[in-house]
Amino acid sequence: MGGYSGNLSRPELYERMAHSDCVLSFGVRLVDSTTGYFSQQIPAAAQVDIQPFSMTLDKTSYPAVSTADLLQALLDLSEDAPAQRLSPLADPREKLATPSDAPLDQAYLWRRIQRFIQADDVVVVENGTSGAAIGGMRMPGGVKVVNQPIWGSIGYTLPALLGTLMAAPERRHLLFIGDGSFQLTAQEVSTLLRCEQKPIIFLINNDGYTIERYILGENSSYNDISPWDYAKLPAVLNTQAQPFSVAVETTQQLEMALEHASRQDRLAFIEVKVPMMDTPPVMKEFCNRCNSFNFGLTNPRRSA
Repeated sequence: MGGYSGNLSRPELYERMAHSDCVLSFGVRLVDSTTGYFSQQIPAAAQVDIQPFSMTLDKTSYPAVSTADLLQALLDLSEDAPAQRLSPLADPREKLATPSDAPLDQAYLWRRIQRFIQADDVVVVENGTSGAAIGGMRMPGGVKVVNQPIWGSIGYTLPALLGTLMAAPERRHLLFIGDGSFQLTAQEVSTLLRCEQKPIIFLINNDGYTIERYILGENSSYNDISPWDYAKLPAVLNTQAQPFSVAVETTQQLEMALEHASRQDRLAFIEVKVPMMDTPPVMKEFCNRCNSFNFGLTNPRRSA
């Protein structure tokens, strides 16, 4: 069904949530980044807010109710309750252009990635363009998505990848991380190699903090980062390992990299070069809302 983020969600999902008679919210925090800047429309009477050690229902709070106990009770009851299947939302995948020497952009990248993700994959996505793109995808069965939009701690996903690999070594693990986030925790690639982990890492290189550029300061130096030769880093960070590492900037190069990465029994690192101001449309709208929410009528953009 895709991830819910207020009216930045897929229209079908937004409408379904708005007209639901029961919404179970496990550990949900309705903050700016999870609601499309507070545009959620979930009937208050329908929402059951379940936190680790409390529950709120019909405006009444029930402390000392643990999530574990509640889930077990629901499972016990579900054995006797008739199952009512929801009709799935339409598959949003669009036809993909034939790979060529055409420059890569975000639109092509994420359409292709949706086809690349397999059942039971663990998909770790960084805040920014990766999180925005993955949030609207329809995933194959059993896929686990790891993201932390509430705290927005960029750089988290690279070390988190090590954790997911240790927890589920039998599954394929994919990481999508931006260049700005990567520079905060890049040394963890060394740990991944030392521990002989074999994920597929996609480094989205768009020359800095693109999301921040859309919020404020498109050409400001505080949204710039140092240019790194990312594809060469894995070999530098562990001279004994032999990772597969490549930089791509055309659709054909991406296709070849995906094919090679799928056949590797080693860590694969794919640097994906895309234009600086290229981003999924939903991310642009989110940034516009962030700008308006933060600055309002005193918006620095007005005097630029």
